[in-house]
Amino acid sequence: MPLQASKLTSVTTSWSTTQVSSGFYDVAYDIWFNSTPTTSGQPDGTELMIWLNSYGGVYPFGSQTATASIAGMNWNIWTGQQSGWKIISYILNPGGTSFSNLNVLALIQDAISRGSVNSAHYLIDAEAGFEVWVGGQGLGTNSFSFSASAGGSTTTSAPTRTAAPTATPVRTTAPTASPARTTAPTTAPSGSAKCSAAYAVSSSWNNGFNANVTVSNTGTAPTKTWKVTWTWPGTQAIVNAWNATVTSSGKAVSAANASSNGVVAGGKNTSFGFQASYSGTNTNPTLTCSAT
Repeated sequence: MPLQASKLTSVTTSWSTTQVSSGFYDVAYDIWFNSTPTTSGQPDGTELMIWLNSYGGVYPFGSQTATASIAGMNWNIWTGQQSGWKIISYILNPGGTSFSNLNVLALIQDAISRGSVNSAHYLIDAEAGFEVWVGGQGLGTNSFSFSASAGGSTTTSAPTRTAAPTATPVRTTAPTASPARTTAPTTAPSGSAKCSAAYAVSSSWNNGFNANVTVSNTGTAPTKTWKVTWTWPGTQAIVNAWNATVTSSGKAVSAANASSNGVVAGGKNTSFGFQASYSGTNTNPTLTCSAT
């Protein structure tokens, strides 16, 4: 990789996992496509997710738009739109714990036919792991491999073995879908690099919710680093976060860029997300953005 989607001739993967009958989690791939062969930040094409299993009644980002039989398996298909990229998720029905030579190319071609993946974009990355909301103790990967080829070029990941799952999500998903609540962007005080941050609740459920924060460079020069801070107006408390380093002290929250998204070109944006708990009223906070 990178390999152009229109030129792919084979994409297969094998993954053996150990799963548990408790908690809230999914067992999923992130297959990333970008408009160019490389990117220094968030891919701007499509995030293709493959959910091989889940537990606790969790669901992907967006909403279910179709069902299909692909490569001899039945899938529920969910689609959504993030601030800078598309998401299409294939949910295996029923799920399982171990898969050999799964035909990922068939799913990519289906996503192209639905308009979710641009055939001119490039397959740049394949990730697999556990996205854990609650619990997760005992989850593990026993073995994993991924192979892709296009026009005679082949890339194969070395099989890996690990004793512990990834416990922190790196993508935005939602246990249940609900209308988003948004706040107007707030601009950093004068004297600092120019950036703004906009807050939106993407999904909510009893005593919990997911939120996205879009960080925009409102200047012309690229940022080197950025930080978003706020104070919770209620009882909200962050459970986990992705695409940023988030720390809390009482009601005060500080979110600093990850190593992959600190540089934001002028007029462009990046984003991070988190899951939080709350009780009572879930009032949106007022955000402050600063950058160097």
